[in-house]
Amino acid sequence: MMAGILLAAGVFTGVMQGSGMLKAMAQAAVGFVPPAMASHIPVSPLTPATFLVVGLCGIDLADHQRFTFPLLFGATIVMTIACVALGVFSL
Repeated sequence: MMAGILLAAGVFTGVMQGSGMLKAMAQAAVGFVPPAMASHIPVSPLTPATFLVVGLCGIDLADHQRFTFPLLFGATIVMTIACVALGVFSL
């Protein structure tokens, strides 16, 4: 079922891109975002993959998030410390 949804979303996106609607919708959405806040918006291409994997594994998304949150939060802390240490990001 999830693979069908992703395939339909891909077809729908292709149709919208070919007609120019996708570009117009993106420009309208960007118009609502203040320039100072634009760098804080995450745009992840991994979201559909997460839904696909959860659907294929037969587990609840909530259970998946509960299990992975501590691990991913720890990875975020490690990456933040590494960025500060390397001077990529300063507080």
